[in-house]
Amino acid sequence: MYSSLLFATLCFVFLLVHLKKRGKADAEKLPPGPPPIPILGNIRGIDTHRPWKTYAKWGEKYGGIIYTRLLGQEIIVINSENVAQDLLDRRSQNYSSRPASLIPINELLGTEFSSIFLPYGERWRLHRRLFHQAFHLNTAPSFRSIQMQKAHDLIRNLLSAPNNYPTHLHM
Repeated sequence: MYSSLLFATLCFVFLLVHLKKRGKADAEKLPPGPPPIPILGNIRGIDTHRPWKTYAKWGEKYGGIIYTRLLGQEIIVINSENVAQDLLDRRSQNYSSRPASLIPINELLGTEFSSIFLPYGERWRLHRRLFHQAFHLNTAPSFRSIQMQKAHDLIRNLLSAPNNYPTHLHM
């Protein structure tokens, strides 16, 4: 009986030491941030009405990238315009892709063609270039005639059937 109790105690201690070492190794890979409270994380330190103010204050203390946890949800906050441009513009090939786990689901649902689900690569760059050409600020005037036609259609529909305005506005 004592040997099984001793064995269980040793296993428990080994497990605790292993988890503590693993936690330190994982923490070394993460950006700095405020120390979390177990289970709750950093929920007590955030202004729920204006969280951006809390993030800005943490940014002054911990730097341009902050790691925080809220009720088990891990959050990385990019708190600097320079860091955001560096990570999301200059190194976009590292951070602009979608999780590979979404791809099988997209194929099943038939949405693999959608730009928002594409992984970073040639096809994604083509979609981005086409979107940029179609929705760039300089292309807005080319849509003005269509917008005016639809505005006139709305006025005509409202004059002919004012009670049906939800349908007219939806159109």
